[in-house]
Amino acid sequence: MSGDDEAAKQTVIALLDEIGFDGFDAGDLESSWRQEPGTPVHTTDLTLDQARKAIDTAARGDTAAWRARMAAKRK
Repeated sequence: MSGDDEAAKQTVIALLDEIGFDGFDAGDLESSWRQEPGTPVHTTDLTLDQARKAIDTAARGDTAAWRARMAAKRK
């Protein structure tokens, strides 16, 4: 969950937790690109700790290489 409104983020995280998901604060809107297609966390099934690490280690310049690695794994 990324956003600039701290109270709203906590509300959404609480809702996610209530319905059985592990939501977490992934930063502000400026940092939300870390969840977009081409990043390690996008459309993956990760544990909460793995997702946090993926968000923290995402780098804008790595998206093409990450997509290529994921495509190669699917073959």
